[in-house]
Amino acid sequence: MNQETLQKSLYEKRLEQFEPFRLAALILGITLLLMLLFRVFGSEKEKMWLFASTGLGFYVWVNAVLGFFNRNWVRYLGRSVLAFIAVLTILMISAYFLSGISILQLREYQLMITAFSLFFFFSIGLVRLIKGIIEFLEQN
Repeated sequence: MNQETLQKSLYEKRLEQFEPFRLAALILGITLLLMLLFRVFGSEKEKMWLFASTGLGFYVWVNAVLGFFNRNWVRYLGRSVLAFIAVLTILMISAYFLSGISILQLREYQLMITAFSLFFFFSIGLVRLIKGIIEFLEQN
């Protein structure tokens, strides 16, 4: 095995080890820490929803990229959807309790969270389509 092939397989193994639940835990940890710090030192309670929607958006984008490089896409897809639901639920509950403001009062954050949710499912389909095209081209 040459050096380039060995290096490529190391990168693929590292990407496959970074599962959706690990990504979700990392993003939740960072986002919740920032929310708590801002709650203690900040004055604008509405910013909790900004942190929550930003954390959700970051999960969606990184998940799409990691999903593209994962070999076992079906397994990744199932875990990805469950992790997305967990991230969405935890961030929304946290933002509500830390801010005291309901998402129903904040139209702009409703739209952001809806857009990120739609993009999550759109990106799953797009990743599968691209992977299918690549597999087709490799066979021919």
